[in-house]
Amino acid sequence: MARTRTVPSVTWTPPCVVLTLTGEVDIALSHPLARSVDQALRLLDEHRDPPPSVVVDLTAVSFLDSTGLHHLMRLRREAAERPRPVLVHLSIDPDQDGIRRLFSITALDTVFPIHATTAEAMAAPAT
Repeated sequence: MARTRTVPSVTWTPPCVVLTLTGEVDIALSHPLARSVDQALRLLDEHRDPPPSVVVDLTAVSFLDSTGLHHLMRLRREAAERPRPVLVHLSIDPDQDGIRRLFSITALDTVFPIHATTAEAMAAPAT
């Protein structure tokens, strides 16, 4: 089976900064993901008033390892440290049992608000 990796994308979709990940998110994607997290944080600084939401779209992710979790936690931590703290919301399809299970066994489902769709996550409060 061929591995599916694509470069993460970051977009400003008012009122949200959206980081979209697809395919397998593992060590091979570490540097592009780090750059994308930095880009998302820059967009937070550019669009401060009112504070935007941050949404990480994981609906097309087939695999996520500790490298991906590390970058998501960094994004969450640095967004929360802004002068006006911002929550990072995740969208994970209900059918993504493996991805949902990963957040459950690591207890990160208590740290990140998790939504079934990206639209639902984008409609959630920023703070």
